[in-house]
Amino acid sequence: MNYTAARDDTSHNLHEEDEAGLFRGYVQRIQGNETTPEICPALPMLAILPANRTVSNYTREAYAAKAKVILWSFIASFSGIAILAAIQFTLHAEYSSGVQVQAITGSFGAMAILVFGVVQAPLSQPRNCIVGNTLSAFVGVLVADVFQHVAPGDEWKWLSCALAISISLVAMQLTDTVNPPGGASALLAVTSGREIQDLGYLYVVIPVFTGSCVLVLVSVLLNNIQRQYPRYWFSK
Repeated sequence: MNYTAARDDTSHNLHEEDEAGLFRGYVQRIQGNETTPEICPALPMLAILPANRTVSNYTREAYAAKAKVILWSFIASFSGIAILAAIQFTLHAEYSSGVQVQAITGSFGAMAILVFGVVQAPLSQPRNCIVGNTLSAFVGVLVADVFQHVAPGDEWKWLSCALAISISLVAMQLTDTVNPPGGASALLAVTSGREIQDLGYLYVVIPVFTGSCVLVLVSVLLNNIQRQYPRYWFSK
């Protein structure tokens, strides 16, 4: 009887240790301790494949690992975009001026692929996603504002588009925050209609900065359940 009780206590303690270990691992991944990239889960498995392992067993394990990555990519991307879209299209929030809050923009589609699909890529890390995207949006609004005063209309639109992209690229390169969605944010600021133009520099804050933070936050909370994000926060 005492032996049974002792065994139950031991099992309970081991279960608590397992849960504590899982939580510590989750927190450690959030802190951005860099691990081996997992863009293709099959590659690291191939590198450590024992000689006595059958191909069929390896194939099943590789497919299982890839299935987990795909599943959590779907869950995380769905959650992140759903939050932003719900704010804009369900809540219909407005500023005091009557202008509708733009919570989502086209560049977030590209960012979702990065922060939810290729979480280990350098361009997917928070510094690039938040700073690079926000900086590019500022450049785009600045260029659009200058051309509205100097050369309004579409005659010189080609020049404003080219400058918005090239200047934002240089700005991201100088700050080491290159982020492909940043180019889209800059271009949208120049080519968009009245909805974005009426926002002016507020476009930099909402939707670009806040939306980028939301997507990164969702990725941190969900991707670390099964994977790791980020590799680092603002310094390698």
